[in-house]
Parts: sequence; structure tokens; C-alpha cells
Amino acid sequence: MTGERGFTLIEVLVAVIILSIGFTFIAEGFSQAMNSYERTKNYNYVIGRAEEKLIEYSNGLEYLSHGTFERENRIYDWWIEEEPLPESDNLSKIIITVEWAEGDRQYSIERLYSRER
Repeated sequence: MTGERGFTLIEVLVAVIILSIGFTFIAEGFSQAMNSYERTKNYNYVIGRAEEKLIEYSNGLEYLSHGTFERENRIYDWWIEEEPLPESDNLSKIIITVEWAEGDRQYSIERLYSRER
């Protein structure tokens, strides 16, 4: 059967290699997108909890100035610092800091709030 057209073994191997490289990049991109989503979801959760603690503290409902909370096997350390604002006789600056670890990275956020003393 001469004269038949088709792909040689080399052409098929090159096509398979190119497709494999493409699928590898797609899988890596998907993995990075999932990691980014998890980090963002976690960060939004921490911001919400920090805001809750600030409101509780500023309204006198939270008497502790530090503590921890846990979510999905992660430990979050938080603490509140309050200091008078120098330009005002009756305002305080309240800072809440939350720290946590994800893998080998350490994260921290700070939120600022002011209230009357």
C-alpha cells in the first residue's frame, strides 16, 4: 500500500509532547487559581472576624485584649492595642492585629478604629 497519506511516528510523538506541555500549564494555572481563591476566602474571613472584635471591644462587649480563634484547622492569633490620639482629648486609636500561617508563609492584617474615651 504505497502512496497512502498519514502521520509518521515522529509527528505523532511531537504532537503528544506539545499537548502534554499545554495540559501541564493548564493544570498549574488551575492549581494557582485554587490557591489564590483559598487565600482570598481566608483573608475575607479574617477581616470579618477582626471587624467583629473591634466592634465588640469598642462597645464594651469584649473585655479581652488578645486571644485566638480557629477555622479549618488554622489558628489565628489576635490582639488589640488602644492608645490616645495626641491631637484629641477624647479620642482613642484602637488597632487590631491578626496573624496566621498558611503553609510556610506568615500573614498579618491590621485594622484601625477610633472611639471616644
